[in-house]
Amino acid sequence: MSVQGKVYGSKDIGSMVLVNLGAAYPNQLLTVVLKGKAKDLGSQLDNKTIKRYCMNFVSLDFNQLNNSH
Repeated sequence: MSVQGKVYGSKDIGSMVLVNLGAAYPNQLLTVVLKGKAKDLGSQLDNKTIKRYCMNFVSLDFNQLNNSH
């Protein structure tokens, strides 16, 4: 997958860093999750543009999650 967008902020929540692309939270177009060694990049990305980035992602169906409890 290719992604292009300006970084509008990031937030370290302990085990991962959330990076908002396209707009500031809560209007972001995409949130990139950085884990492990990639977490160190989070503080370096504010106000930068990510031009291309390949990533693996998991798609969750929230309706399915809500019905599983």
